[in-house]
Amino acid sequence: MNGGQQARELIGFNEWANARVLDAAARLTVEQLTAPQLEGSLSILDALAHLAGAQMIWLERFRGARGEWPPSPGVAELRARFDASHDDLRAFAGTLTDADWDRVIEYRSTKGDPYSRPLGLLVTHLVNHGTQHRSEVALALTALGHSPGELDYLYYTYERDGL
Repeated sequence: MNGGQQARELIGFNEWANARVLDAAARLTVEQLTAPQLEGSLSILDALAHLAGAQMIWLERFRGARGEWPPSPGVAELRARFDASHDDLRAFAGTLTDADWDRVIEYRSTKGDPYSRPLGLLVTHLVNHGTQHRSEVALALTALGHSPGELDYLYYTYERDGL
């Protein structure tokens, strides 16, 4: 698999896994979504808003922009924010070539510290970061009786390939 294909594969998995978690979260009440459920007294809504915001920031960095944290969405806006970020990530990944995978991206952290890393590493980070937060949310959803089911990459490939 070449670099452009790998980026599209990772972005596709990320979107699929997010959708499973969002579908499970949609079965919760507003009170369950907004009540502290996770370590550090975060709500499921907080964790999902962080995940969507991080996707938006990284995409802006991939494009050479600063990337700022968007305001936290409410319950009604959460799915729309994910849908928009998924659409944008998919469109971005669709333009990538093999050479882009190794292209160095210079960016600043949210604290303003400068960094540079290859795009392929950063795309992988974006998806791995999502895995961490989806896992946290999945645990809370399961405790509330609404497991999102399997979130492993192989299950994505089985579903994608009709197995």
